[in-house]
Amino acid sequence: MSESPKQPGRSSQIAQPHDALFRRVFSEPAQAAALLRETLPAAVRDRFAWNTLRRLPDTFVDERLRRTESDLLFEVDQPGDEPPARLYVLIEHQSSPDPFMALRLLRYCTSVLEAAVREAPERKRLPPVLPVVFHQGPRPWPYPASLERLFGESARELPWGPRLDFLLLDQGAGGLSTVVGSPLGRLAQYLMLAVSGPESERAAALERAVEMMRDLWSAERPHDLEVVYSYVFHGKEDPAMVKTVEAMLEEIEARGPDSELKSLGQLIWERGQRTGRSEGRSEGRAEGRSEGVQLGERRATVATVEGLLRVGVDWQVIESATGLDRGGFDALKEQLGSDPAP
Repeated sequence: MSESPKQPGRSSQIAQPHDALFRRVFSEPAQAAALLRETLPAAVRDRFAWNTLRRLPDTFVDERLRRTESDLLFEVDQPGDEPPARLYVLIEHQSSPDPFMALRLLRYCTSVLEAAVREAPERKRLPPVLPVVFHQGPRPWPYPASLERLFGESARELPWGPRLDFLLLDQGAGGLSTVVGSPLGRLAQYLMLAVSGPESERAAALERAVEMMRDLWSAERPHDLEVVYSYVFHGKEDPAMVKTVEAMLEEIEARGPDSELKSLGQLIWERGQRTGRSEGRSEGRAEGRSEGVQLGERRATVATVEGLLRVGVDWQVIESATGLDRGGFDALKEQLGSDPAP
C-alpha cells in the first residue's frame, strides 16, 4: 500500500543543510521554473505554462529516508483541456546512491496519483506525473534512470510490466556545466557543489559562489544572501562545511577591499560558529563537555545575531536564518547575562 502524503512541519524539518538549502530556494515556483525550464527536454518543457507553476504542500519521502533526501511537488497547467501536470522533484544526496531509485520513485509517483484522486474523486483522468531526481555528489550517478532496466533482458520483452523513467539532473557527473537557473538558484547550486561536488571542481564552484554573492550584493539584493546565512548556520557541524566557509573567507579577502562582503563572511562564520566551537570546547573542559558545548553554541548564536544587526540585517531575515525572533533573542541574552537587543 502506498504511503499517504505527510504534511511537512517544524518538527520534521530537513536535517541536512543541502536539503534545507535546496528547499529554501527552489520551493519558490519562480526559482523552480528557472531551473526546470533549462533542464527538461524541449518537447516536454514547451508543453507547460511556466507562469502557472505552483507548489503543492505534500511530501512523500519515506520517514526513514528523511535525513538523506527530500522532495518538492509542483503543479503546472497544460494547453487546452489537458489536466495540470505534476512535477515531482526528489533531492538526493546519499553517500551511496540507491540502485533501485526507479522502484522507489514508482512508489512515490503512485502516492502522488492517489493523492490527486483523493483531492478530486470525481475526476475521470489522472494527471501526468513527471519525476525528476536532483543529484549532487562527488561521483556521477551510476544506476539506471529507468525501471525497465532493473529487470533482466528477457523480462523487458514482456508486454505488461510496470514502466517508469525519471529525469536525472546529475551534478555529480556534469558539475559546474550543469548549473542553471536564476542568480539565486545558481548561488545555491555552487554552494552545494563547493561542499560535496566532484573534488576537481570544488575550488571553482567556491569561486563562482563568491562571484554570485558579490553580484547579488552589488545589485542591492542582500536579502537573497539569507540563503548563505542559513546554509552555513545549520551546517556548522559538517567538517566539509567548515573547510569550505574558511576557504570562502580567504577568497573574499583575496579579491580586494570589499568591507561589506568581508563583514558578511565574518559574521556568518568567524563571529558565530568559530567562536561557538572555541567557547564550547573551553566551557566543556571546565563544566563538562555536553553542557559546555551547548553554552558555547548559545553564545555563538548571540554573537552571530549581534553582528547581523550591526550591518542592518532586519529581524525577518535573522529569524529565518537562526530560528530566533527578537523576543527569543532577548530571552537568550538574559539567560547569558547580556544586554537585550537595541
